[in-house]
Amino acid sequence: MMKPKRQSPSQIVESLNRAERMRNDGQSIASICQELGISRPTYYRWKRDYGGMTSRRAEDWAAMLQDRKGLLQSLGEQSKQVEILRNVVEGSLVSPSRKREAIRWLDRQMIISERQACRALSQHRSTQRYRPQTSQKEEALRERVEVLSQRYSRFGYRRICAMLRREGWHVNPKRIHRIRRSQGLTVKALRKRSGKGGATLEPENVICADGKNVVWAWDVIDGWLAGGRSAKWLTVIDEYTRELLALEVAKRTSATWVIATLEQILTEREPPEFLRSDNTRPFVTDQVDKWLRLAGIPAVNITPGSPWENGHVEAFHARLRDEFLNVEEFASMDEAKRRTAIWRDHYNHVRVHSALNYLTPAEFAATLE
Repeated sequence: MMKPKRQSPSQIVESLNRAERMRNDGQSIASICQELGISRPTYYRWKRDYGGMTSRRAEDWAAMLQDRKGLLQSLGEQSKQVEILRNVVEGSLVSPSRKREAIRWLDRQMIISERQACRALSQHRSTQRYRPQTSQKEEALRERVEVLSQRYSRFGYRRICAMLRREGWHVNPKRIHRIRRSQGLTVKALRKRSGKGGATLEPENVICADGKNVVWAWDVIDGWLAGGRSAKWLTVIDEYTRELLALEVAKRTSATWVIATLEQILTEREPPEFLRSDNTRPFVTDQVDKWLRLAGIPAVNITPGSPWENGHVEAFHARLRDEFLNVEEFASMDEAKRRTAIWRDHYNHVRVHSALNYLTPAEFAATLE
């Protein structure tokens, strides 16, 4: 049996008019439906939708129903697009590359077609399917950025950029930032603590270094060996050149230890005009005070409870812990001493310093001679 042909609205109105005449002639609904070749449900549906209409009005009514169906379908697609955008990866999808990643993610996670995802994110399909061609130089740069970022895992993109420039690469920080972000190598910045309210320093209260060997600062920072054994690291820095004059490690602090460290430094360079420290042992012992007086080095102790007066060494300790003590693990004291000496040499001669216009401390000190 052949499937009945779908009738247009005008044909339906004509069939209803014919059925009305047959009804007036006394024919039953069953015979009318048989004559028209339709079922009883179809007859009653036609009568409900088109009863009493002219052919022109029936055509208009059908067109309106079709438009309504299209609007509902469009609204459903827009609702789906809104749901897509809500579930898409976080962040601003502005660049084609970000949209390309988001569309691929949508294709994997939500099982929608590429066409629908491109329409939802206003991405042309040719742009979506574009595969950028990277040059050999770009690939080499990306590999070098990855190597440096893994070797210096706590360095930010600006310092990595400075190191690349020293190697001869013509790059800028924004480019390195984009590469590191695409490789997932961004570093979370250290949280900066806000200063205490009302704590102001008068210039005459704090001696500022305005040249090499003007102010040295020393302090002790705690660390750990394998097995939970504690250790102490003694640091001596030149506040102006940022040179790490000494970095020694021992099981415990003593006046003899810090004096021996200073004596070793003074065999290689002139004594400072001032030596700054906090008010903790072993820096405020009688033995250290006597040795400093005999050496002609004035000791400057910061105000109790004011570590910001010794800000250079405190900032250095933050970097020392972040880049060395929290990264390395020392199996023994001998290993700690060996690796500490290596890191000190690296800090002075390899690690660039932002405050020194991305020179190493040794390079900056050489410019002053």
